[in-house]
Amino acid sequence: MKKLMNRPRSLLLLVTLAGVTALCTASPAIAAPGATETVVPLAPSNLTAKAASPTSVNLTWTNNAANQSGVVISLDGKESVDVQGATVHSYIWHNLSPGTKYWFYIASKIYGTPGDPTGYGNTQSAWVGPVYVTTPTSAAPPVVNPNWSGYGVVGGTYTEVGADWIVPAAHGSGNRQSAFWVGLGGVNGCCVEQVGTSSDTVNGKAKYRAWYEITPSPPVFIGSKKPVSAGDRMEGIVSSRGDVYTFDLYDWGQPHATKLRWSQTWVVTDPGLDNTSAEAIAEDPDLPGGALATLANFGTVRFSDVFFNSTPAYKFQMTTYMLTGGKVKVAAFDTKPDGTDGFKVTYEHS
Repeated sequence: MKKLMNRPRSLLLLVTLAGVTALCTASPAIAAPGATETVVPLAPSNLTAKAASPTSVNLTWTNNAANQSGVVISLDGKESVDVQGATVHSYIWHNLSPGTKYWFYIASKIYGTPGDPTGYGNTQSAWVGPVYVTTPTSAAPPVVNPNWSGYGVVGGTYTEVGADWIVPAAHGSGNRQSAFWVGLGGVNGCCVEQVGTSSDTVNGKAKYRAWYEITPSPPVFIGSKKPVSAGDRMEGIVSSRGDVYTFDLYDWGQPHATKLRWSQTWVVTDPGLDNTSAEAIAEDPDLPGGALATLANFGTVRFSDVFFNSTPAYKFQMTTYMLTGGKVKVAAFDTKPDGTDGFKVTYEHS
């Protein structure tokens, strides 16, 4: 075979700017009768823009104002969005056009009346920018793989990967296998350091197990005292600190349960492993001897809250992996303004 993160919630407010020249001056405070003048917040700095997909751009910046209520971001000097939060430092702009050049400005804001960003006392710093970015014309084609289906990142060093998934039910006659995991390495190096679950059939009967593995060694399975069932919500994390690798697996039981059913941690010291990639994968495993297993019919599995190096996956330029022979379909990685993200893999045939 082969923490949950809080995402900023955004209050969106579209406005029309009078013109590009409006981006070059600070907005004056509008004081109500008898009101105390508000100190204009310091402007942000280090604004960067990076294409996250053909239709979205990831914006990051450094906050310098101790008194801001949030920021306002301008797209092409034509429309803007208010992002509330004294410490907010990133935002994904969605619904853009592929192959298009965009430019962005940002400013700090203090809101007057709570909940009303246009109320009396609304004060804004000078605009910072522009930064330019061109969205790609299309997503890179999937990488065909004999085992893997899902998403990953390649290049650089990765010390942490994690995701949630719901254990899918296994169907099919005879002996069939399927595996769902997160892991480090495996694209450029010797090994994959991974933790996950299996949805198999043995003589036509479904069997579910949890495990960790450092390939090419076989997986280490959890005993029967920590069972896995179809429909359980799993959270898996693999992290490394030097030569020490930690494999964490959490079973939260059936969806919407709030009490942890069980957890398992393995700590392994092993020098010379591979940290040059990270993945969240649905897999058709290898059998002993190297032949592919017959893929179990797992229906659809969804990975969510995927992250690499403690950063949400949608902020990376990811690689899509697709099983050979059209055995599965991998849906586009969805990124939504409300902070949810993830992707689905759907069984097609064995």
